[in-house]
This record gives sequence, structure tokens and C-alpha cells, in this order.
Amino acid sequence: MLNQHDLPEQTNFSAVVAGMHGFVEVRSCEGFNPPKRKLTIKQKRESQEWTYYIAAEEVVWDYAPNMPEYIDGAFSSIFSLHSQIVFKNMATRPYSIYPHGLTIDKVAEGANYPAGGNQTHGVQPGETYTYVWQVIEENEPLAGDSQCLTRMYHSAVNTPRDIASGLVGPLLICKSQSLNKRNVQLKSDKEQHAMFAVFDENKSWYLDDNIASYSEPAKVKKEDPEFYKSNIMHTINGYVFESGQLLGFCNGEIVTWHVSSVGVQDYIQTATFYGHTFDLNDRTEDILSLFPMTGETITMNMDNIGESAVDGEEDFSNKAIVIGVPRPDFSDYEIYVQSEGSDDPHAVLDMAAVSAAEEYEYVDYIDPYKEKEDMQDLTLDENAKYFLKMEGDNVRTYFITAEEVQWDYGGYGHKLDKEQKTNRSTRFSKVVFRGYLDITFSTPDIRGEMDEHLGILGPVIKAEVGQTIMVFFRNLASRPYSLHANGVSYTKQTEGLSYEDESKYWYKYDNEVQPNTTYTYLWKVNDNVGPTGDESDCRTWAYYSGVNPEKDINSGLIGPLLVCRKGTLSTKAVDMREFMLLFMTFDESKSWYYEKTHEIMERKNKRARVMDPDFRENLKFSAINGIIFSLKGLRMYTNQTVRWHLFNMGSPRDLHSVHFHGQTFIHKQTRDHTQAVYPLLPGGFATLEMLPSKPGLWQLESEVGLSQQRGMQTLFLVLDNKCYHPLGLISGSVKDNQITANDKRGYWEPHLARLNNQGKYNAWMMPTVTIDLQVDFQRPVVISQVATQGAKQMFSSHYMVNYTISYSTDKKKWIYYKGDSSEFRMTFTGNQEAHQVKVNTLFPPLIGRFIRLHPLHSHNSPMVRMEYYGCELDGCSVPLGMESRQIEDHRITASSTASCWYSGSWQASLARLNTQGTVNAWQAKNNNMNQWLQVEMAQVKKITGIITQGAKSLGTEMYVITYTLEYSDDGLHWIKYTGDDDNTFPGNTDNNGHVKNYIYPPIFSRFIRVIPQTWKTSITLRIELLGCDFE
Repeated sequence: MLNQHDLPEQTNFSAVVAGMHGFVEVRSCEGFNPPKRKLTIKQKRESQEWTYYIAAEEVVWDYAPNMPEYIDGAFSSIFSLHSQIVFKNMATRPYSIYPHGLTIDKVAEGANYPAGGNQTHGVQPGETYTYVWQVIEENEPLAGDSQCLTRMYHSAVNTPRDIASGLVGPLLICKSQSLNKRNVQLKSDKEQHAMFAVFDENKSWYLDDNIASYSEPAKVKKEDPEFYKSNIMHTINGYVFESGQLLGFCNGEIVTWHVSSVGVQDYIQTATFYGHTFDLNDRTEDILSLFPMTGETITMNMDNIGESAVDGEEDFSNKAIVIGVPRPDFSDYEIYVQSEGSDDPHAVLDMAAVSAAEEYEYVDYIDPYKEKEDMQDLTLDENAKYFLKMEGDNVRTYFITAEEVQWDYGGYGHKLDKEQKTNRSTRFSKVVFRGYLDITFSTPDIRGEMDEHLGILGPVIKAEVGQTIMVFFRNLASRPYSLHANGVSYTKQTEGLSYEDESKYWYKYDNEVQPNTTYTYLWKVNDNVGPTGDESDCRTWAYYSGVNPEKDINSGLIGPLLVCRKGTLSTKAVDMREFMLLFMTFDESKSWYYEKTHEIMERKNKRARVMDPDFRENLKFSAINGIIFSLKGLRMYTNQTVRWHLFNMGSPRDLHSVHFHGQTFIHKQTRDHTQAVYPLLPGGFATLEMLPSKPGLWQLESEVGLSQQRGMQTLFLVLDNKCYHPLGLISGSVKDNQITANDKRGYWEPHLARLNNQGKYNAWMMPTVTIDLQVDFQRPVVISQVATQGAKQMFSSHYMVNYTISYSTDKKKWIYYKGDSSEFRMTFTGNQEAHQVKVNTLFPPLIGRFIRLHPLHSHNSPMVRMEYYGCELDGCSVPLGMESRQIEDHRITASSTASCWYSGSWQASLARLNTQGTVNAWQAKNNNMNQWLQVEMAQVKKITGIITQGAKSLGTEMYVITYTLEYSDDGLHWIKYTGDDDNTFPGNTDNNGHVKNYIYPPIFSRFIRVIPQTWKTSITLRIELLGCDFE
């Protein structure tokens, strides 16, 4: 019997050191014959054997040379081939070679195990060992994979220390017939490797040698945190801080990149190829997220001329690690338009965005990289006018500023971090993107209900594939900022990134827009960055300031960018909501305004701040759109399409699992996936579609414990799609003193403004249209519709022609309803004659306690009768079936039933709201406090309210004045409802009016009883229960 012990691989090396490892035993078992894998004749004919000669050498490595010495090579192995690796250890200690992604024999494993495992796989100094690796069918790339899979090899005698010492390299596993005779990948003009590696020199075998050679050993303290930190080297291919080799490509070349992540740090490595998108898994991306010790193969069309950065986003590192992509040695021609009196000699427009064939008489061609600077050009405004003339309706224009504000992470409501015993400050100086309506930047684009959820995010930029985005950006802040966008295509002059690319100075105006100046950015939306045929209509990207992306984003400069299918933005979406959500931990210590913040904090509480060991942690805010715990504006209807555009631009450790409680969503890709939790990696974007099915207030949060605890959570409101119930003006449940105005005419009182009101004085009339009508619903409610009606005075018709609405929850801060209007408030169409009822729908609905109607124009005098429609705030106030008869008769019972010879029995099943007829309610046989009306529901319900109504018999009014409630799970054992306040609910004051009471906290039960306490004439009831399903 052959025993083989394999160690499950851990990419978190500290976990292996700490003991997080185990062994898997693979045995040859009697009676089981493993399937034999045979090569086909064609595969045998194409098979060949490659031999590599590799040595482990000890050298002095310079992480930041003036000129790099060499770039590590890669192994390439084809399906069904043998590869021999002749390894000679020329170092002074044992090393080995261990491959990822191959099925290997134990003798060729090259890995030493922790205590209890094999310790004999190291190659001793001076010795040579030949590894034989066979690429079998299970290792081959599948049909949907790239031509070559990117894997790694490294020494594994002591994996953490061997890698920290530099023994790591790329390994490519390729499909059959994918390599030529020189072992180079076909179907690609060039291949490049980018290995993002974090080398921890503190773990290197040569730490003591380096200390002895390059410092004074007596003065070095290895345990010093600053010394340890200085030995963590963030590199690409072993080089740091823009010291890597410049990689030259030709315009139009197809380049295959093999990108991998190596490191001892436990974070997600994000790689950004600025100015270029790439293909990965049949999708176009421009940010690549890699787990430790993994690799990906991506394909890139080098179609954007100029030097572009390849950036590895590193935590706690402000300097980008860059491999330059130089311009080819031929001229790049762009278009410019001559104009007299121009101050800027070098403004140009993108040739790809302009039809030179049709407008050749207006176009000159220039070499933008020639030394002469005497080119005459036009001003910014002339550039914009010319471009708009050329592109016409194919340009989407935005006006955006950078503005410094005092930002409160606590949002509107201060639900403080319970973990924080020091009640940390949530207000900080920040800078944000904000939208304006025109190029004068004098009229801000006020955010309404559609945009309320955006929080710290800038305005939503939308464009269809094939269109061009023109952004007029004005910097109103006190330091330079810029605009840079993911996904879109741009020239060097509109890149918006600040790094050294050897461009002439006039190509750097976009890099840093100075305070109180304006710059125009042009971005082309190519087809490949939009949604594919199987995805949602719009794809999520982001834009941000690129002077220093890490500091700029942590300072607040970030916003969403949506790329949509052709034709989807030409009409307003009907019955669909979109929400843009940034899940990110903001670190105020990385903000440009940190020093200012630090000074203010120390001045307020110097002693506490200096002694507080968690000071830095208290500067981190795990937020959704820059708000902790209480992001507002996430409200939607059941069975309504909702698109969630998620993105994460946090640090490499900022990994989140986004959980939508109570609902599921679909991630639409080549194959749709129904999920409730979505993993959102740093640098990740996703568009999720939801069809909410369960009304109520639901939690939205990150499932990462610390982030959730510190504030990365909020509530979203799902309203029943039948949220258009009258809210009480018609029925009278809104009392007269709740309807007020600051003026009236004659006897036309405000409380008369009830829809379909009758009588000589049946409406509210105001002296002028400057007066408003206010309704206080005494609690926040959801309002989805408003119905208005005029009235007649004698033979003259009076009515409103149009009006606006404002709302408030505290009667202090008032907000005009905006909806999807392009103005700061929506103007509603009113009536055209006195008796007509005009209904306007509010989409999205508003939430408020105090609602004001503001007449704008009227026919004759402004006169109003009205009703508001909607539902309760928790989305759980729908009728449960008494009036509609969904609750069957046999489920409604009572303690006793009255009857008389002329009208029949007043049985319990008649106790339904608005029942008609001579006998139209439940009436108790005995009028005492032992009577009850019981309703049984088929399943447990969440009961949030009750509406009561009396009745009349032979002109006698009968109704219940007060009552209490009991509930039960089984109909046998009953619990008295206590609630937060009085246990007794107020009932009716007449026989036909509705009185609604809210049950808070709600009752979760199948059985409920109404127990009359006081009554008029006799105990008589008609009711409706309000609530929703409970799951």
C-alpha cells in the first residue's frame, strides 16, 4: 500500500505558521482501478518535451534601480507534454521548486511540510535535481479559459521565507497548439508578465546579512514597528516606485498579460491598467482583483496611445507602482480647430470622436509630440462648441464641481456606533463632487427623492454605448483635483491622472485642475465596456479624482458612472428604481484634510486624543455612500424591477459580502445566478437585479463583522405595490385640527378641503395662491398619490391649475418634492373644472409627517378639495382581508350574536369594513365587557393596525368608543396587548366613520380579539386588520 500525505495549500502563510494546516492521505485501494488516461494519436504526434535549466543564485537585488537589470522569465507548458526542470541550487541553504496548477508525483513535489509531514524535499546547496512535470488533461485550460492559464512556482522548503527571499516566478499552462516552436503563445502579438508581489524582507533568510551589509547592526532593533514597515516592499516584477522597465507596444497590438499576486499580506490585490481595458472571462474590465497566490490571464488591445500606468493599489502606500507603456516612435495625430485670440496653444480633440471625412475643411493635423509649441488653438468654450457641433445628439453633457463641505458620516439620524465608548466624532472636512444645471455653475442640481440615497457620491453620469461624455469640471476646492473615469476611453489630454509619463506640459492640464479653474473632459464610450446581451441594461463603473487616487477618494471625490445599451436612456424608465451603492471604509488619516481634522480634534479634547490608543481606528468609517447606519432614500415597491449598482473602491483589505435581508436578487451574466449575498471585492463593480416580493423594512449590510458593527448597514423599505390607500381626509380619520392654513376666505375653512366634500361650504378657498394648505398625519407616512378637486361658489367654478408639494418630518426642515423633474421641484397639473378629480402619482413616493400643498395658478379663486393616498412607513399596512373577504366567514367568530325578528342575525361574519345592507355589522347579544370579536388568519401575520367602524339600525347609531386587543398562537391561550403606551385604543365617534389605530410594536400572531370597553347604544363593529406576511 502506498501512502501519500498532502498538505492543503494555505495562501495566508501566517495561518500556516500559527498551526492552521492539516494532512490529506491518498491511498491505493484494493478493488478500485483508477481510470487510465490515454493520449489520442493526434496528441501524441503533437507532444514534445521542454527542458528548463534554473538555478537558485544569491544576488544583491535593487528594488529601485535606475535601469532594471532583467525581467523574470516564465515557464510555458502545453497540454499532454512533459517538462523537465533541471534545478541547481547555487545558494548556501536548501531550496526547491514547487508548481501551482499541476498534478505532480510526490517525488517531484518540492514542498517541505510542517511538523509531522515530509521534510526531505529540499535540494541541498551545490546539488542538482531534475523535476518532471506532466500537464495532464485535468490541468488543461477549458474551452472557456484563456489560451494559457497563469500560475506560479516558488521554493517550498519554507514557503513564507523562501518567497520573501525572492524565489518565485510565473508558470503558464497552455492549451494544445497554443505555443509556437519558440514556446511563445500564438494569437497574441506580445506577452507580458506583471507579478504584484509584497516582499517581506523581515522574513527573508538574508535579513541579518542585509543588516550587517547596509546598516549598523548595533543600532537596529528588529522589533521596531517602523523598521519592520520599512522592509515591506510593494513591487511589480520586483521593482518599486515607477522604477520598472518601460514596456513598448505598438498601437493596435493585441497583448496577453499574465498578472499574478504574491505576498504575505492578507489582502486583495487590485491591478489597474489606466487608459486601457482588457478582456477577462468574456467581459471587458479595467480593474483586476486578485487573491493572494493567484494569477489571471487577460487580453488587451493597445489602442490608446501614450504612456499609461499599471497601478497596484496598496494599503498604506501613497505612491503608485508603475510600469510605463511608452508611445511608439511614430506620430500620433489628433484634431484641433483654429481660433483667433486663443490663450491655450495646445488644446486638442480626440480624432476618434470626430468625423474628419465630413468636416475636413475645418480640420488640421498636427504631431502633438513635436518640439515646437507655436500651435495656435482655441479656447475651452470654442472647443466645446465645435465638438458639440460635430457630435450633435451623440454627446451627453454634465457640469460637475469639486466642493469642500463639512461631512457628517452619521447622516440624518445619529445611530452611533455602539462599539465606540468614546462617542467618536462623525463630522469631518471633506470635498465632494456636485452637479450643476449649466456651464455658469450658478444653479445647483438639487437632489431629490431619486438621488437622496447617493450620500457622499457625486452625480450619476450616464451614457449609452457609442456616445461621448463631455464633463465641464470646475474646481471650487482649495487644492488641485481632477476627473478620471473607469471603463471609458480617453486621450492623454483627458485622462485626469497625475503621474510622470514624459508628456509635454500642455498634455498635463487635465492631471491637476487648479482651484477656481475649469477643464473639459471628453470620454468615449466604446461598445465593449457596455452590458453584454445577457446582462442588465446598464453596467456599473466609477469616476474619481486622480491627482492622488487614494487620498482623493478618501477625501470624498468619487461618483458612479453607468454605461447603458443603445436606446435605453432616451425614455424615462417606468416602474423601475436604480440605486448606486459604494461599500467602502473611508480612512480620514488618508484624507487631504487630515491635518486640519487632527488639529481640531486635539484642540477639543487634547488629553483624551493623545492618550487614546484607538485614535487611528476612530478615523475609519465603514460606510455605505459615506453614511454609517442610516443611509436614506432606499425605497421601492414589490414586484418592481430594482437595479442595485454596487462598487467598492476601498483598500485591499476592504472586502465585503453584501447581504439583502428578506429578498433575493439575480446577478445577470452568461448564466443568471439567484443570490441573497454578493461578494464585493476591492475594485469590484456589479449590477444586481431584484424583484422585491416581501413588503417591510429590511436590513442591507456587509456580512463582514467589523464593518457591519462599525456602520456598514442600513435599512431599505419595500412597499406593497398597492400602496395607494386613502390616508384619512375623506373618511375623517384625519381630524379637522390636523388640516391647517395661514389664511382662508370667509367660511371656506381649511378642514373642509376633503375630496368629494358636500354642502354649501365644501372646500378650502384661499385669498391668493401664495397661501399653502398643511396636513399633519401625526406620524411619518408614505404618500404615493395626491387627488385634487375644485368647487363651485354659486355658479362660478374655482380650482387650481397647478401646484407644488413640500414635506417635512419635524416641521423645521422642509423639502420640495422633486421626483424625476429636472427642476428643483416638480410642478403638478391641477384641475380643469370644479368637480373633476385629478390624480397625480408621486414616483418615487415621499415620506413625511407634514405635507404642504402650494397652489401656483388658479381659475378664479384657488379652491381645493383633496385626498392623499399611500400607506404606512414600514411597508406593512396592507388590508389583511376582512373587507375583501380573503378571510373566510368561518374564521370570524364572536362571544355572542344579537338578532331580531325584523332584520335577522347580526353575525360575526358581517363585521367587515364598509359592509352594506340593513344588517351590516356584528352586534353582541349582551352589552358587557365580556364580549369579543375574534379573527383567525390562515398563517401567522404581522399586524400593524386596525380600522373600526360602527353601524346604524332604524336611525339609531351604534358603535364602540374604546376597546382593547388580545392575541394568541393557538386560539386557546391569550395574551393582552400592552404596546408602548395606553392599552386601550380609541374607537369611533359616529356610526359610519373610519378610525384607524396603529399597533406598535406590531403583533405577530394568527388569532386576534377585539374586546369592547365602552360603546354607544350597543356593541356593534365593522373592522379591517392591517399588516403583512410574516416570514
